[in-house]
Amino acid sequence: MRRTDIDHARGGIDEARRSRRATPPSWPAHGEPFPNGIGGAVSNGSGLVLNEGPAAVSAQQRATQALHAATPGLPQLEATGFLPAGVHRTSMAELTQRFAGNEIRAGLFGQLDATSRALAGAGVREAVVGGSLVSTKLHPGDVDVGIDVGGDAFRAAKQAVANLGPAAADVHLYPLGHLLTEAPQLPGKVPGWNVLEFFQHTRDGAARGVALLDVAGDAARILHR
Repeated sequence: MRRTDIDHARGGIDEARRSRRATPPSWPAHGEPFPNGIGGAVSNGSGLVLNEGPAAVSAQQRATQALHAATPGLPQLEATGFLPAGVHRTSMAELTQRFAGNEIRAGLFGQLDATSRALAGAGVREAVVGGSLVSTKLHPGDVDVGIDVGGDAFRAAKQAVANLGPAAADVHLYPLGHLLTEAPQLPGKVPGWNVLEFFQHTRDGAARGVALLDVAGDAARILHR
């Protein structure tokens, strides 16, 4: 069964993962509003939000601005077991040294490394790594990766990762600027979370940090060894 980019209409990222193993739902037709959607988000006919309208444009702009504000290096983890709030720029070497501390984690980081190289080959320069992989959780279940590209560029990047097959079996790739139509609202009544903002919050809504991997820089260093 072909994986969708993100299941926006049925609860966002978690439902997207479940839907890969289930019967594909019936989406609203192209241009039709999502039931209970926010910000006037409308469907592209296959479960994604059309990147049109003020809410979707704002979601993309916030993602890009957050990446531009990234700080260098990985800070110490907080007592919660997560990175401090924000976007923290890093390399594969630093990320692996900090978080590949057991056999299961080492296997997931092998998948992340293969994914990073595939993304670089597809022209992607940087990628966000979020979720429990960048936390103190002993045995994370997967690798959540987001990139700030859309349209044909995202589809090409996703295909490059899919071509890895079992070498990236636990990797989930998402477009960081996409609007989640049923994610909780942000403070100040911003219409809705984008994927990056989803990555930056725990299940109970607490802020946490993410790692911004220098995909292009890592690839260049490998070539010049």
